[in-house]
Amino acid sequence: MGSAFTGLCDDPSLLWYNPGGLGLYDRFGLLVMNQGFPPGIARFIEERYLYMSFSVSDPFTVTTDNHLSPEPAWLPGLHPEMRYIYGACIVPAAHAGNFGIHYTYLTTGTTSVINEQGEYVGEYESYDLATGFSYGQRLWNRLGLGISAKYINSYLVPDWVWRELPGLGIDRGGTAQSFAIDCGMLYKIWGIGAGVSLQNIGRDIRYTEEGSNDRLPTRIRWGISYDPVVTIDSVLSTAEHKPPFNISSYFDFKVAYDVSYDQKDLEDAWKCFGFEVTFFNIFSYRYGTFKDAMGGRSGKTWGFGFNLRNIEIDIAEDSNIYGFRSENWRVQMTLHSIEPPEKLKTNDKLNKILTLSSAAITPGGGQFYKGEGIKGALFFVPGLYLGHHYYRTESNNTKTWALIGLGALYVASAIEALLH
Repeated sequence: MGSAFTGLCDDPSLLWYNPGGLGLYDRFGLLVMNQGFPPGIARFIEERYLYMSFSVSDPFTVTTDNHLSPEPAWLPGLHPEMRYIYGACIVPAAHAGNFGIHYTYLTTGTTSVINEQGEYVGEYESYDLATGFSYGQRLWNRLGLGISAKYINSYLVPDWVWRELPGLGIDRGGTAQSFAIDCGMLYKIWGIGAGVSLQNIGRDIRYTEEGSNDRLPTRIRWGISYDPVVTIDSVLSTAEHKPPFNISSYFDFKVAYDVSYDQKDLEDAWKCFGFEVTFFNIFSYRYGTFKDAMGGRSGKTWGFGFNLRNIEIDIAEDSNIYGFRSENWRVQMTLHSIEPPEKLKTNDKLNKILTLSSAAITPGGGQFYKGEGIKGALFFVPGLYLGHHYYRTESNNTKTWALIGLGALYVASAIEALLH
């Protein structure tokens, strides 16, 4: 939706846009974006779709053996090995409020180091990493307030590079740490949402002991959203003769608009707009646009999602960024902890089929289907870890042990979901 999310905040990625949405998000949710899924049905859906979307000969999206890289490429037009991974988890704590953890990881890939004699002396991988802890509270039923504390680590050049190449002028390597705070609020009523957030409040980040500081990009975001179908449902629910169902259960439509800008660089401002159409709470189509205030950069996004009640898989593309077609894909899985409706609970055979089907999609899927999010996360997160090692390693032994571990997770999570 063109990153127009500050006034919407309806999945765990709200921790990045507006922590105020955490106060209104009262269920367990776990989200990963651009993280390669563990082998299974979810991975098959991700890989097949992306494989069909790109040419096999495209070096930005596939490896030399015609298999996709573990994570979808991020702006490959700028750098072929650039990757961006995001993850978030929200844990409600009843009247104590809601808690969240999140991480952001960005890398440009490996960089080879060549000395003045033209000799290869090694390689390293630059990255920026931010991890955070969030807290949110609901006030007056409609208003959400939230705050996030973040640790930031930037790893540009390791120390050994300046020892090998003293002519670079790096005194102590290109590494640094910093801390920052995000805060925000979100108000929702009858399908209308309005939110504002202040991001990256913190001290400058220093890369070398004697070098210059880089300030954190303190940003202000505000946004609004509107769902006219929810408005109609809200009005009808107050009528004397209430309808037997909500229209939004069969058809829904949302629009959102966002503005964000750097507090000290007003030229770094962006305007975003997007909409979403959903049918039967299962299939969604999204479209969005974004442009900077100076009019020099713009782009559009489009994508779709499949909602299997407790498991959502969303795929989107950014294109025409910086004047060229970037083919920048975002692949996102969201796991929600929602108890099955009574009709399913009482239908033992159907309930078992859906439990096993959810467990086959990803480790922990069966637990999320039953509304046991914390249990599901205990299976899902190790599955991501083992899947990452399986795709990344060149060692057959490591691949074998990773597959054995993944198989054990799938079986154990399915058995646990069926027996408890």
